[in-house]
Amino acid sequence: MEENQPNNPDNNENQQGSKQPDPKESGNEDNPVDKEAIGKDAINGLLKNLGVDSSDDLKSIVDAKKQSDEQSKSDVEKLQGQLDKSTKSGKELASTVDQLKAENSALKAGISKEHSNDAVILAQAYVTGGQAKDIDKAIAMVVKNNPSFVGQKLGKDGSAIEQNSQNTNNGGHKSGIAGVVQKLNQNRITN
Repeated sequence: MEENQPNNPDNNENQQGSKQPDPKESGNEDNPVDKEAIGKDAINGLLKNLGVDSSDDLKSIVDAKKQSDEQSKSDVEKLQGQLDKSTKSGKELASTVDQLKAENSALKAGISKEHSNDAVILAQAYVTGGQAKDIDKAIAMVVKNNPSFVGQKLGKDGSAIEQNSQNTNNGGHKSGIAGVVQKLNQNRITN
């Protein structure tokens, strides 16, 4: 009867007649397990599955990949720097073109060279501030608000000189400079 009892620890034979190892016996001194040999076999099997012969070969492959990744990062950073430089150069060129267009528009509107820079700055402020849609309309606003910018020369003190003035004194200055200053001040207050 003892032979047919499945829970008997002394009876570990299966139906085929071979004896199964007892899990308690695996740590027994009679049947020692070489854990180190099993670990080496497992590592060697893994290395063969990966297609390398030794762990040193695997380490060199990983190191080469890391260096390649670093080189790629360097290349990307170089390209990013070149892109940034090109973008900056493009913006500078666009700014120069806009400045030249504004100066050209000012000259076409009849603004004197002496007032050209001031007119361009005011016109760009109108465009940036949304008061004018383009530079030509902004220049027209500047001329409307500053009529002295158109075709008049400046005196030594920076005041406008009327070219067709017959009533002049003090080196060609308009005798009614106070009237011009008052008119300019009115334009400043209303704008």
